[in-house]
Amino acid sequence: MLITHDLLPNQKQMKNGFSVTVDLFPLCTKLYEELEKFNAINRLKEVRQLGMIPVKKKFSRSRYD
Repeated sequence: MLITHDLLPNQKQMKNGFSVTVDLFPLCTKLYEELEKFNAINRLKEVRQLGMIPVKKKFSRSRYD
């Protein structure tokens, strides 16, 4: 899954731009393997509900930051 993200969304447009394209599958696979080593995946499965993460509205970050 390829995701394109602008690193500086609030800056004026430049010729070069600061957009990056990231392939999430290899990164997610590595993260999952690392979490599995520490038994974190099974501990997360035992939690009934993780709940919502409160974020102030003034933050303009995407979930990929």
